[in-house]
Amino acid sequence: MPASLKFESAAGTAAATLAEVKLVTLADNTGNEYTLDITTNDLKVGYTPNGGQITEHKITGLSTALGSLLSTKDNNESVLVDTLGNFLDSPDKAKYDGQNNQTVKEFLVSKGLKGEKGDTGPKGEDGKNGTSPSAAEIAAEKALQDHVTKISIESPEFKRAVQEEMSQPYFEPPTSDDAALNWTW
Repeated sequence: MPASLKFESAAGTAAATLAEVKLVTLADNTGNEYTLDITTNDLKVGYTPNGGQITEHKITGLSTALGSLLSTKDNNESVLVDTLGNFLDSPDKAKYDGQNNQTVKEFLVSKGLKGEKGDTGPKGEDGKNGTSPSAAEIAAEKALQDHVTKISIESPEFKRAVQEEMSQPYFEPPTSDDAALNWTW
């Protein structure tokens, strides 16, 4: 049985664009299936063993949780902005472009962004065509993504914010007067 990966719309048909993707199914070569389903406002994560019954977990309030994480403050300063600022000011060098050891600022200047004194680095990949890469092209640099992710995940402020948010109780109002209360921690 070959492994496969499907991207489907809410109707269960193959998605034509990224915006249409509401269901992602990964099947391994042993017949197990793993699904991410966002056809509703909740995220459903499912696992179906080869020939078995599906086990599904529903994650509610994900957008609220992410919004809280992005707006988390420590001493009236955004944790995300503070972490990003520390990253940009870091004297540490890494191979953000996969080849050269450089600071973050050196890397960004090499991509055509203005430096502290308003000067710019070389334009374009070969420095000849006079165009700067877009923010999306800079953000697409794999080495830079890996480094930013590592710093964010290892940040004690980020860990504390996640722990605080995830420890909040969630209450689902009953659908009728005789239904039991449902508390999720």
